[in-house]
Amino acid sequence: MNEHQREVADLIYNSHPTKQFIDERVYAAHFWSLLYRSEIKAYKAQAGTEPEPSRIWRNEKAKQDYERLQEQAISFWQTRQSRFKKLAQGPDSFPIDKMFEEIDREYPTASYDATIDQLVESSGVEKYSQEASRLRSALTVCNLHLQSLKKREACELVIWSRALTETLREISFFEETKTKEIGKATNDK
Repeated sequence: MNEHQREVADLIYNSHPTKQFIDERVYAAHFWSLLYRSEIKAYKAQAGTEPEPSRIWRNEKAKQDYERLQEQAISFWQTRQSRFKKLAQGPDSFPIDKMFEEIDREYPTASYDATIDQLVESSGVEKYSQEASRLRSALTVCNLHLQSLKKREACELVIWSRALTETLREISFFEETKTKEIGKATNDK
């Protein structure tokens, strides 16, 4: 673990469970711990330029058992969270929740979202062409990674009052990738 991961782990595990419902830093730390990974590495693995770890199931029963246990764990966690939330009597939401909603709107991940449509149309690519389809796909993939990174950045602002350099670098990578994809589609038409 690096310094930031240790600090977040300390914040999460050394705080009373109800703190995540009344202290926005602890609340944000939980999200950050789930979002902290290299989105560039995940993007390259998805593109096939880097290997992606995968789970291979030897038989269907083992897979079903795993999925059943996973569902039970999620159910247990949700029940526990509801109990702690009632005990904490904190706010219904934090300002970061509103930021997450804005990020989801700003970086849509549906291929036929109005924002994606505008980008495709502004590139001058024929709306239902193969180039438009490729561009839509590239934009939604970039937006998916940007959503995670922007949410991670929002968490970092709450936790440390500043975004980490590595997060800003990855955000720049995906913004540049979007620009390149639009330029590529424009040149291919």
